[in-house]
Amino acid sequence: RPKTFTIGYTPLLPTNHCVSLLIKCCPQDVPTLKANIKHIVHQLCHPEPFCEVVLGIDPYAGPYLRQYNQFNSLEDLLTIAKELQFCKIIDRYVVFPDTEALNLELSKRWFGIESKYSHTEDLKPITSQLFALESCKGDYILQMD
Repeated sequence: RPKTFTIGYTPLLPTNHCVSLLIKCCPQDVPTLKANIKHIVHQLCHPEPFCEVVLGIDPYAGPYLRQYNQFNSLEDLLTIAKELQFCKIIDRYVVFPDTEALNLELSKRWFGIESKYSHTEDLKPITSQLFALESCKGDYILQMD
């Protein structure tokens, strides 16, 4: 005998907090980046929009931890980022300036260690993500890949 379920909802109350949406990417993401960003923003920005949508760009050209293609064009990524900003899908984008000095500063401030590298030995990005997080203006940050 089938059971009957009743499903209801309660309207969401607006928040008084500024929440940033941070979407991280790298040159490997170029083939699907535009569609993925549009999908993420469309799905998450309703019923209440974020105070900002930021695309965090890691310029690292590979090899990648979970490499799925050989297409690694930073130039194409930046072209897409500019188009997404022009179309008001994102508010802005930030490109990680991968310098030894910045890597040392971020590693020291966040972890109390001195490392001049942006990625771990097993290719996990570290300082590029910290840079992107610090660039957000919100009281809270929702980070997506």
